[in-house]
Amino acid sequence: MSEATTGLIKRTPNSLADLDTWRIAEILILGMTYPAYSNKYTELVCTGAIDEETKRLVRIHPLPKRYLDEENDFRTFQRARVRWQHNRHDPRPESMRVDFRTVEPLDVIAAKEQTRRRSYVETSPSMAASVEELQDLNRRFKTSLGIVVPKEIVDVKVRRRTEEERQEWLATESTFLSQKTLEFVRPPKRIAFPEAEFIVWFRCNDSRCTEPHRMSLKSWPIHEGYRKMVEKGDPDRDGKALAQMEAEFDLAKRDVFLFLGTFHNHQTTFGLMDAYRPKKMKAEAQMDLFK
Repeated sequence: MSEATTGLIKRTPNSLADLDTWRIAEILILGMTYPAYSNKYTELVCTGAIDEETKRLVRIHPLPKRYLDEENDFRTFQRARVRWQHNRHDPRPESMRVDFRTVEPLDVIAAKEQTRRRSYVETSPSMAASVEELQDLNRRFKTSLGIVVPKEIVDVKVRRRTEEERQEWLATESTFLSQKTLEFVRPPKRIAFPEAEFIVWFRCNDSRCTEPHRMSLKSWPIHEGYRKMVEKGDPDRDGKALAQMEAEFDLAKRDVFLFLGTFHNHQTTFGLMDAYRPKKMKAEAQMDLFK
């Protein structure tokens, strides 16, 4: 078992689950999933972040990002100061509830600062060797978040969703828009139907990984990019989205870090929430990272 995983085991059961009171923390936003309707919270966006104090992955849930005031809004790889506590309605130990009205955006780590960005990810105790290792941790400690570096990207695919899926989404939307939510007085915003699913097959660097894992990428940016192409009526949107995925998940040119997490209604099943895909670093830059 890796040293990083050992750190994860030692810290997961206690450090977050004991946060029964509100406290101030600084975090680094890593990514966000595509939004979904919620009768209670209006809108759900699962936001992944790294806690500056522990360097571990945390889940901010729920967080209605599109409803944040401008002064409280944030972006990927931006640091923020938040008032939070452990989410008592979510038994997953890494799930935090944020007082979103008090979110204070801080500095953004720019794309050109790859060494700084990578240092957060590569040195995090949430690094795990494989999905299989995360599943072990889930059984033992209810661990529900982890970062995995795949040994191989087997394939990527863009799948257009079916008409049946569209009608199911629209039925949920109709029910939602006809109801009053509990926590917001603002008019609810419509969420565009996610027209496509972005699928990644990968293998882990673990002898127990005998078959490729098939996971649907939940990342908001890739869905948003596809949505804009749909609005423009781009006939080659599938080809363009696939080309982007093939380039960004090319292990010959990029280092890929998969951000994996379980679902609120399936707390033993890991899915692909987002991914960090920087270009490969030169050897001297890698040495500087770990100094």
